[in-house]
Amino acid sequence: MRLTTWNGQSGPTLARAALLAPLQSDILLLQECARPHSQSPQCLWFGDNPRKGVAVLAREPWSLHPGPIHSSVSDSAFPVIVDGPESFHLLAIWAKQRPTYVRALLHALDHYRDFLLAAPSVLAGDFNSHACFNKGNTINHATLVQRLQSEFAVASAWHALHTHEPPTLYWQWKQDQPFHIDYCFLPQAWLPRLQSATIANYEDVAAESDHRPLTITLA
Repeated sequence: MRLTTWNGQSGPTLARAALLAPLQSDILLLQECARPHSQSPQCLWFGDNPRKGVAVLAREPWSLHPGPIHSSVSDSAFPVIVDGPESFHLLAIWAKQRPTYVRALLHALDHYRDFLLAAPSVLAGDFNSHACFNKGNTINHATLVQRLQSEFAVASAWHALHTHEPPTLYWQWKQDQPFHIDYCFLPQAWLPRLQSATIANYEDVAAESDHRPLTITLA
């Protein structure tokens, strides 16, 4: 199974997906993308702004179904049930600063706890969070990662294979403001199957977005 997440910066969902077609991802998450004309078991979209939302796409034989959306979580995280050769629950992430990015995600974890614990679960997307933002915040990225590990038994796919952190974002295309803020958290039981975690070259997508796609591959 191959999964890719990318903040595509306001482009049409299907056009952004087409740009990443060479990756041959089974599951593709896109943030800040426009609502497609229609949805299907291969394409779901979430959000309240038709120009900027979260899309999840699957290629057959995989299929997608929206999970139960909690009324108190209007953004930042969206539940998806993934069926196929391997079925699992997915929380598609595009964190909003409400009141902070980390607090928004912790709020989502509170309300999607049962959903995440009901099946093997993946959390992936643009978390807008990193340890470099921890200073002065008692509720910070470390708080989020610790809770993901201890309560939901998931771990960052990238960090399971690598000790360095190349940027997934050059904020507003500024080479001197690189950040690693896009993640894919997998069930810890899946980690022995993890074959690769890669981040695309900045130059390959810089014309479209200041984020770089993150792709993980499982046996």
